[in-house]
Amino acid sequence: GRWRQGDDLEALILSAIQGAHREILVAVQELSLPRVAEALVEAHHRGLRVAVVLENTYSTPWSSLTPLDQAALEPHQRHRVAQLAALAQGDAVAILRRGGVPVIDDTADGSRGSGLMHHKFMVVDRRVVVTGSANFSPSCIHGDADAPETRGNVNHLLRFESSELAALFAAEFARLWGDGPGGQSDSRFG
Repeated sequence: GRWRQGDDLEALILSAIQGAHREILVAVQELSLPRVAEALVEAHHRGLRVAVVLENTYSTPWSSLTPLDQAALEPHQRHRVAQLAALAQGDAVAILRRGGVPVIDDTADGSRGSGLMHHKFMVVDRRVVVTGSANFSPSCIHGDADAPETRGNVNHLLRFESSELAALFAAEFARLWGDGPGGQSDSRFG
């Protein structure tokens, strides 16, 4: 609960997205930052390839959940939805879906999902990698809605400019996405 200094991690993410010229690949457990979603949609509308992989627990737009849906959630998920609604910033997953950004989760292989997806990376133009411990969520980037005096979970993001490293992360993304021979839907994500 103590105030701590720190970089603006959302600005780091947004800068990488805005600097993209061809492609943005995102694999994160949770993406609930509306400004990041809006930047990805804008890149998609500029003609860049944008693709997002999420954990199935976080892939349903929270704004689409009915009270009955919310009641069926685990307590942690109910609390998360209430926090996101209280922030009144917008539903990032809904923004992505409305904007036409392709999004899959770990049920893409036909399974119920792993419930274990914990990736946190973004590859830009096959030369920049942004990765670290932070989900692209308000609590990881800006602070805990239940404790506004904090700066959120202690997380980090690193930006690497390396085609070699980007190739490794892009290969992991392709394994999750399922870009097999002939464009077959062959995700091994779940």
